Amino acid sequence: METPTPAFVTLTQLKRQCNVDYDDDDETLLAMGAAAEDTVIRMTNRPVAELVEAGDGRLPASLAQAVLILAGGFYAKREPDATLADVEWLIRPWQAI
Repeated sequence: METPTPAFVTLTQLKRQCNVDYDDDDETLLAMGAAAEDTVIRMTNRPVAELVEAGDGRLPASLAQAVLILAGGFYAKREPDATLADVEWLIRPWQAI
């Protein structure tokens, strides 16, 4: 399975946010960045194209920072102490009502 990669933040930005200076966790960081990006974009309830237009070809800076903060939280709080409450809001947008 191919590792999902974020479209709007770089591996370098993710590593800087998480204070990682080695390559062992690159795939993990990219996957967490992609999940964070997806979550932030979904939370806006706006099409990606509209966000990118507002950000002159990128996500607006505040949304990109939100992605980095969220990805950093994912990385800092990896599986050993994750709870259902930690992931519930990731699943909620996909729940049928």
